[in-house]
Amino acid sequence: MRIVAITHYPGALRCFIDTAAHLDRTVPGWGSLTLFDSAQPLGDADALAGAVSSADAVIVDLMRSDPAWQDALAPILDGYPGHLLPFGMQFAGQTRLGQFRLAPGTMPPMMLGAPPEPPRGVDDSQARRDAMTFSRLARAYRTMRGGDALFVLGTLLRDYGDQPGLDVPEPSPQTPGVHLADPATRARYASAEDYLAAHPGPEGRPVVALLYNGVSYPTDPEPVAARLAEALSGDAWVLPVAIETDAASAVDRILELCATPGLEPDLVVTLMSFRFGAGPTGGDADHGVAALNRLGVPYLSPILLTRTTAEEWLHHSNGLGPSEVLVSVMLPEFDGAINQIPIAAMTPPRHDARHRVDTAELQVVDEQLNRLVGRVRGLLRLRGLANADKRVCLIGYDYPAGEGNLLAASQLDVAESIAAILAELHRTGYRTQPVTAARLRADLMAGQVNSPAYLTEVQPLTYPHRQAQADLGDHQAWDEVTRAWPADGPRPMVDSDGDYLIPHVEYGNVLVGVQPGRAPEVDDALAHDNTVPPHPQYLAYYTWLQHVWRADVIVHVGTHGTLEFLKSKENAVSVHDFPDLMVGDIPHVYLYYAGNPAEALLARRRSHATLVSYQPPVMTSGGLHDELEELAEALAAYRRSHAMTPQSSEDQLADLRQRAERAHLPTDPDQLEGELERLRAQLIPLGLHVFGSHWDAGEVAYMVAGVIGNGVGDLAPGYELMAAADGLDAERIHRLNEAEIARYDEAAKRLVEMALTSQAPAADLAGDETSQAVIVRARELALRFAANQEWEFLHRALSGRHVEARLGGDAIRNPEVLPSGASLYQFDPRQVPSALAARRGAEMAAQVVEVYRDGHGGAWPSCVGLVLWGLETTRTHGETYAQVMSLIGVRRAPSRRPGLPGWEVIPREELPGPRVDVVVTISGFFRDLFGTLVEELDDMFATVAALDEPDEINPIAARTRQLRQHLLDGGMTEPEARELSHVRVFGPPPELYATGLTDVIDTGNWSSTTDLAEHFTQGAQHLYSRHRHGEKVPGLYRGHLADVQLVAQCRSSNEHHITDLDHYFEFLGGMSAGVAAARGEAVPTLVTDTTGRRVHTATAADAARAGLYAQLLNPAWVEAMLAHGHQGVGEIADRTTNLLGLAATTGEMADWMFDAVCDRFLGDPEMLRRLREANPHATAAIAGRLLEANRRDLWQACEERIDTLENVQFDTDAGLEGAGETGN
Repeated sequence: MRIVAITHYPGALRCFIDTAAHLDRTVPGWGSLTLFDSAQPLGDADALAGAVSSADAVIVDLMRSDPAWQDALAPILDGYPGHLLPFGMQFAGQTRLGQFRLAPGTMPPMMLGAPPEPPRGVDDSQARRDAMTFSRLARAYRTMRGGDALFVLGTLLRDYGDQPGLDVPEPSPQTPGVHLADPATRARYASAEDYLAAHPGPEGRPVVALLYNGVSYPTDPEPVAARLAEALSGDAWVLPVAIETDAASAVDRILELCATPGLEPDLVVTLMSFRFGAGPTGGDADHGVAALNRLGVPYLSPILLTRTTAEEWLHHSNGLGPSEVLVSVMLPEFDGAINQIPIAAMTPPRHDARHRVDTAELQVVDEQLNRLVGRVRGLLRLRGLANADKRVCLIGYDYPAGEGNLLAASQLDVAESIAAILAELHRTGYRTQPVTAARLRADLMAGQVNSPAYLTEVQPLTYPHRQAQADLGDHQAWDEVTRAWPADGPRPMVDSDGDYLIPHVEYGNVLVGVQPGRAPEVDDALAHDNTVPPHPQYLAYYTWLQHVWRADVIVHVGTHGTLEFLKSKENAVSVHDFPDLMVGDIPHVYLYYAGNPAEALLARRRSHATLVSYQPPVMTSGGLHDELEELAEALAAYRRSHAMTPQSSEDQLADLRQRAERAHLPTDPDQLEGELERLRAQLIPLGLHVFGSHWDAGEVAYMVAGVIGNGVGDLAPGYELMAAADGLDAERIHRLNEAEIARYDEAAKRLVEMALTSQAPAADLAGDETSQAVIVRARELALRFAANQEWEFLHRALSGRHVEARLGGDAIRNPEVLPSGASLYQFDPRQVPSALAARRGAEMAAQVVEVYRDGHGGAWPSCVGLVLWGLETTRTHGETYAQVMSLIGVRRAPSRRPGLPGWEVIPREELPGPRVDVVVTISGFFRDLFGTLVEELDDMFATVAALDEPDEINPIAARTRQLRQHLLDGGMTEPEARELSHVRVFGPPPELYATGLTDVIDTGNWSSTTDLAEHFTQGAQHLYSRHRHGEKVPGLYRGHLADVQLVAQCRSSNEHHITDLDHYFEFLGGMSAGVAAARGEAVPTLVTDTTGRRVHTATAADAARAGLYAQLLNPAWVEAMLAHGHQGVGEIADRTTNLLGLAATTGEMADWMFDAVCDRFLGDPEMLRRLREANPHATAAIAGRLLEANRRDLWQACEERIDTLENVQFDTDAGLEGAGETGN
């Protein structure tokens, strides 16, 4: 009998090899066994086809295999006549054994928990016996211990081959269920009493529940569980739980075991992938989450590296592959898992020459196991300490280094938040004292600052360099650091003896520290550079916290520091990666903005952080102000005059146009009205959040109105609901102009106000069902927004308890992210794009095409450049991703492979016009968080590029053919040229998250836009595809940029316009500059805003204008920021830098923008006084940045403004020196 087994399962390969050798010895002439390891890339497809076609029986299991295996096998198995045993999900519908056929659409009984019964509808007695046999074979295959392989092969030979008399052993005993176990002996116990009879109880020691897969499939974790249990036993009593059933069935039994009196766990460690309560075959994830919340103890999820050796993993920067990240990292994060530390990897492969396959097994990585045990020890210690005895370290940031940036974070007033935390800790029994934010800042500014620009009153504590090296005890780390930062080079924060300065202040048992900067203040380009190790003082600082100050818990305050950006793998970090090394075994808590789950996950994954989220500042309509308000009044007057006496309205129209020109807005009344209404309606953040504070009733009303206006859940945007209630049909609603939309939007706001100020039932307040639904939803939202859980979850984290996880994102788009306080996870990439994102993405695609066609005589673009961010994808659930799909002409469809999203090419006759090629520039966060989508995009481009369509219909195919020939002409091999010619996704190198262009602008280390274009192109040229990760192919990205005809990016955040975040000028501006340099001419740079009531695409200049009017030039925003003093002025300075960055990269920022910023902040004596009092360092930075813009010809400033700016700089320096701070 000829048997072929195609499997990824190392245990099966190993056992099949041994069994085949046994059969050779005991049953001469029994037949043959051909093995294929589908965990490896598909090699000789012809050999596979030949073996399968001639086989009598085929075993196939492709669960963790490259899709190429399924693609290759599909046509072979389609007409295969022999016995086909799919022991995985693929090809299950083609199951065939003897007379048994599996009914289409049903799953084979593969799981151990399934009874060995034939599927329903099988009546023939032989078919029933064959069905029973198939079930037993499948279960033995998944157990694969003892004689299981002989049972599988022997049964096929005896019952379906030519060995009817063969003696076949029974398979291993099956024990479906959840059992207390001894992993060292593989013993299972029927009850807690039986287990305790063999293993003495905890007797007052902490209890750690250890959950693991008790089955060998797909890799045998029990030996690892045994080693881990042994290692943990020094600090706790271990309760091992072997799970031998599906995930959904296990939860209640686990809870039952953990409720055994005296065995209640202090901590849970799981070696299971996927969700707690849900696995690859389904389950109830919500039930699992509820169970973990009920247990209330930390849930640790170490990683088993089942696809790589320890050596391979240690020397690869990307950690895990996309599918591994999904099941081993991302899905456990949904359950609030922490400490995702690799503790085992596959042994080096052992090659079997006869079967031409390699075998391996899991093996513990000792140093990684020790790290996990150390972190368990730290959490158990934290749980056991009284509050008065806990030593808590609160870390703030100061980068770029210097006084002006001290204690800053996204959307958080850090000084006030630390003051609030100190007060709360004092209230709850911690040995500390309350201090005001002003006192805290003064204590730090007195000398506890990174690389101060001015001499300070006191010198920070010094940490002798020899002691630091001895305390850490990691000579490899110190050697790496000192090689990168030699003693004769720049080393920040060291004294003349080479000892390290440790800036901090202590308030009892609570230390407030200043995180080291990443680089000397003259060059902060290393802030997020993951390729260069931190400087020595950085390593020394965290060593001091661990070994000298002996913190029991470290809390990083705000989004975000630089710890998680230190040299490290992308995920699945090792003890040699610097983020891991910095925190060591100390419990780590990170206060993170709820609106930024993408970057939060980096902190969780790299630095083992327990995240505690904080809410956004209140969002409200920005409204119209200053000349915009006057312009709106003039427009209204013109409308009235034109309606009543058209013949006399010309003078008003001329005045209106003059006003609009002065405001740099459209002069056509209809266009002007639309722009003013968009400006009036856009939401802006008012100030910064203070940790633990709640919104008042008025602020809650603002937020509710914002959500209702935007649309939520099954409710359309407020204006649509009000228009429908007014009797308008969908087509008429779609045609509403901005003024009409504004009127209906105001009606929705009035309804919200009524809902929140009246206690009357909805039916008494409104007669129609639509309005009643709005009232009900508004009240639900108000309850959600009325309070947060920040203090509750911070206290849980500081007590070593479980912090549950919730979806992070934009609270306006998805109010379910609130209340804040919980840990964060990102939107499931398997759901990208959502149905709403797909619709909006198609609209975004149509708008950028329309803008191009309007400027090019109706011609369609053949190639566009898009920026695709991880945070945007998380926030919008994939709008830009859907935009790419729409442009190239693909759409979501049922999946061809179980468990994966599906897509299909849109037939050309259904397209609105030609396909449009897209060059996609991704951020590092998209690469790390959405690796499966990177692979899927590559598949889409490859498929569309292979279509047989005319060039004018399919420029993707045309450009791919041209590029392939170009690569061949350059000496590239045919397979490489074929693969690379369709690649369209590029981004930063694997070690980095951006291109570094922000740092170039910050430091001023550039001479011309050409320099910036080159820096961006070099930084973003790394290609990403299904089979390549961050490689550089010289000229490939630059060549694509030369074909780009417009550049666009989505603005998806209510908090940030393109002038409010430096990464806009880095990516949108950088790509625009790169395209202009590659083409030799500028192309349109567009921004599609999806935060408003409708998708709206504008030029970068118009988008920047909207940003300036919304925030930097808006008195309401300015006053809210100035209420936060030092940090508020820093926010203003940051936006001035962003304006310069946009001007330098896009060339589209007009002089009036710089004029307005100069006049608003530095030309007004009273405003200048307030800025100087709050933050003189940042005030000088604003002046310096504006002078730089003039010096670089980005702004043609008048002499009067130049004099003003120079005086500001001089007077600020003199004021600081006069205060006793003599400059270096």
